[in-house]
Amino acid sequence: MNSPSAFDLGTFMEQCQQRIQSVLKTHLEALPPHATQLRQAMQYACLQGGKRVRPLLVYAGAQAFGAQPARVDIAACAVELIHCYSLVHDDLPAMDDDDLRRGNPTVHIAFNEATAILAGDALQGLAFRLLSDPEATAISDSTRLRMINLLAAAGGYEGMVELVREIDRAIYNPVWQQVRIPAPWGDDGETLSSVAAAHQPLGRLADIAAKAMGLEPEEVPV
Repeated sequence: MNSPSAFDLGTFMEQCQQRIQSVLKTHLEALPPHATQLRQAMQYACLQGGKRVRPLLVYAGAQAFGAQPARVDIAACAVELIHCYSLVHDDLPAMDDDDLRRGNPTVHIAFNEATAILAGDALQGLAFRLLSDPEATAISDSTRLRMINLLAAAGGYEGMVELVREIDRAIYNPVWQQVRIPAPWGDDGETLSSVAAAHQPLGRLADIAAKAMGLEPEEVPV
């Protein structure tokens, strides 16, 4: 990816989108094939494109601290899986009852409601399975545990679920929670809570993320 001295946001975004697409595809295709329709629904939910703002922020954080993208692939994949699961459930008839997502039929329309519910559940489980796998990333167990704890809080009662009355913000909240996950490229316990201020590209990415979610940058709950 681009070096900080030659940073081009458009190119960086495209590189991140291509990279996370490949990472997601690899892990989704590696799932056992015994539940064919469920597996297809999970792939359908994750591989139809999108802005990929959340993994983009993970990769930008890695670049800001001089880490290689491969070191944060699993963290980037985990936050995007959580996001995709939230969209599948948000589209359900009991929630927003949407028929289209990114120009394509939503998962419960393309498959059925029961499959959509199970696909969302399975995507959430896969996120934590990957993040907890000691073979996936060379980080300490203590850092891995803190990452899992913060992501779980961001996607649960203390984050996305608690904010379900404000759906846009509920979907948006994990973007900023994940920026505070302990850096998977370092084991010194540091977090990324101030990383946007430390590196100019992240400040620009913050604006993009806010606008993408219908918020003004000053409304970002960092």
